[in-house]
Amino acid sequence: MVTIGSRQSETYLRVYDKRMEAAGKGNTVEGPWVRWELEFKKDRAQLCIDLFAHLSLDEWRAFTVGLLKSCISFRDTTADAPAWERCRSSELPWWKALTEGFKRCRFHVETTDRTLEEVQTWFSQAMGPTLAALHCAVGPEWITNVIQSGSSRWKPQHYQMMKKPTPKRPYLLKTT
Repeated sequence: MVTIGSRQSETYLRVYDKRMEAAGKGNTVEGPWVRWELEFKKDRAQLCIDLFAHLSLDEWRAFTVGLLKSCISFRDTTADAPAWERCRSSELPWWKALTEGFKRCRFHVETTDRTLEEVQTWFSQAMGPTLAALHCAVGPEWITNVIQSGSSRWKPQHYQMMKKPTPKRPYLLKTT
């Protein structure tokens, strides 16, 4: 089995030998049977449902293959080639044949800025245990230094979350 993406992300691709899986269950299958499973969650899943309901069979196939191609591509290049060369290189013939020459599909889900309450909930659930362990292991001074250092890397969304205008010069958090 080959997987691409994270189980926690909104897009996850799984490719595996379904024939071997069937054989493990005592079933006999003639010929190859490779299964490609593209899994979407949350807003991406809802967008797919909304679009699929209004597409013809041909449009559905083109859209589905386009979604697959937006997640993965097999190209005639090397890993050490510059990024611009890798994305401009041609698709491998077997990949082009498998995807029937369909084009990539842009899959964009509009996002909204998270509220302060949403960020607080995420932080306490995701970072609370790690923050507590660091506090016990290295002490509160290290955490304070990380916070002060982090303030020099604020981006516009951080100022938006604090409901403050983005300053012309970086804002440095000072603690007394």
